[in-house]
This record gives sequence, structure tokens and C-alpha cells, in this order.
Amino acid sequence: MKGFLFISLLVFASCNQSSSSAGDSSSGNANGSSPSNASCQNVDLFDSIAFGACGSILRVLDLNNGNFTDMNIAANDIAVDEENNMALVLSQNPLTLLDITQPLSPQVLDTANVNFQFFSGVAAANGIAVISGGGGSSNAQAFNYFDDDLDLIVSGIPVVDNTTGTPEVSVVPTSNGVEAFFSQDLGFVTNWGINHVSITSSGATSQIGSTHSLSSGPVSISDFTSSNFPVESEFLDDDLYVANFATSGIEVINLNAGTVGAPINLGYRATHISTDGEDLFVISSVSGEIQRINPITRQTTNLNIQSSSPSSIAANSEFIVIADLNIGIVFIEN
Repeated sequence: MKGFLFISLLVFASCNQSSSSAGDSSSGNANGSSPSNASCQNVDLFDSIAFGACGSILRVLDLNNGNFTDMNIAANDIAVDEENNMALVLSQNPLTLLDITQPLSPQVLDTANVNFQFFSGVAAANGIAVISGGGGSSNAQAFNYFDDDLDLIVSGIPVVDNTTGTPEVSVVPTSNGVEAFFSQDLGFVTNWGINHVSITSSGATSQIGSTHSLSSGPVSISDFTSSNFPVESEFLDDDLYVANFATSGIEVINLNAGTVGAPINLGYRATHISTDGEDLFVISSVSGEIQRINPITRQTTNLNIQSSSPSSIAANSEFIVIADLNIGIVFIEN
């Protein structure tokens, strides 16, 4: 297990907002003596900048010095496309496209209405944003943003939509689009699977293999927020790692073989998962665990991040960041 250095914990909270227009913002430094708290549901990273989806605001935080800006953009979920210097922000509506070439001063490029249902989320890569169907009765969608605007290229994927619900989605880039991994309610919120779908830049879709069935078990949705549902997945080294809340661990899908292997047993219900390209990072928003997992040895290490109500996790080679429902964004060095 590689070593990592802990730094002093910084807690970041919202500033007072004076205007409701999307382009306005307020800023500050997290070292203030009496900061007010923010409720952040999701977080993503762009180098040393964290983007927090914090309900009525989008928080942009410089992890090197603690300076932050709160933008008046409603945000329940956030996805960063590092290769294209873009970020996609989802509220219940709309979807907002940001240019993050200057990451501390994001520029709004376009907005679009989406088929939002409770639990709908956004994932983005290679110039394509994918919106999951959420709790059901809503078609999955995809937009491209090659020309700095949001163009709808997919509205409905039959193999994905014709089920109870598609609350989460993750994506990886391909030579001509993305591969999307939709969490899939296969019936009565106790049987879950992953649908693996190719989406091209022109909007052509096709299922890759068959639906991967996961271990079944009861799922309670009472602890989760509008863009957070506990069947998240993360792609690493040809395997898909699924934080399946219905089990007490991480399920592993070998995408080359099309098989579901032995799970990584954790002893608690993991709800959110991320990777820095080497290790996995998981949290339980129910019981509060925050851990690093070596995917080869399956060894787990507790992370000393003082988060009272973790909601989401993101990691890269420099930082590990938590969105917290009570205290905003917290982080340590990786």
C-alpha cells in the first residue's frame, strides 16, 4: 500500500449570496473564523480544483490554498470532463455546461432541459454527457458539447429504459464516443444489474453483452438525495467496480469475460465509489465509513477524514475529497 500524507483538515462552507443569476458568485477563504455551513451532495475534481454540487450553489474550491467561490448555479450532481476542460452540472433542471479552462472562474456556455426524475445523475467524457433515467418513467439521454453548446443526440435507450429505473450512470471514453454503465433496477428495488451501452458521438446506441446481474438484497432509499443512489460504479483496469448497497461490499464485473466475480467484502454497505487510477475509494453515507481499497490485494485502509455526513467521494493522484451534507467539502492529500 502506498503511503500518503495527511494535511490539516479544512472545512468549507457557503458564503452569503446576493443574487440569483447563474453568472454571479461570492468568494472567500475557508480559514475564516465563523464560516456558515453548506450541504454538498456530490463532488468532482479537476487537478487541484474541487467542484461541489451543493444544492442552491456550485462551490469551486482551490485545494492548494483553501480559497473558494460559490456560484449561483443550482447543483445536485457534477461531472468533469478533464480532457475537454468542461464540467456538466445537473440540478433538477437544467443541465449546465461550463468551460473550466480557467477552473477558478468557470464560464457558463449553455443550458438544456433534461428528463429529470428523482435520482437522475450525470456522467461525462469525450465530449458526451449522459443523463440517467433516475427513479423510473424517464428516458436516459445523451448530449454532445463539441461546439460549446449542448446538443441532444439520444433521448431514450430501449434496453435501459424498459425497466423499473436507471438511477446511476458512469462513462468511459472510446475512440468514437463513450461506453456507459447504467445501474438497473431489475425489479422491486431488490434485484440490481448493470447495463453496458455504447453511445457514439452521433447518438447511435447499442448494448454491449447482456445485463450483468448483481447480488440481490433490500435497498432503502430514505437516506439518499436527489442525485445520489447507492448503486454507483467505477471503471478501472478492464473491471467495473460496483458499490452495491444491497450487499456489504463491492461487486466486480470483468468486462472482457462478461462475468461477475467474487465481491470485495467490506462489512458495511458502500454507497459511493471513486478511483485515482490506482486504488479505489469508497464511503457509506449510512454508517460513515471512508476507506481506500487496493483492488489487487483487496486490502482496505481507513481514511482519517473528519466528515460527519459523507455523501460522495472523488480522488486523483493529489487529493481525496468528500462532499458532506452538513459541512460542505473536506479533503486530505493523497
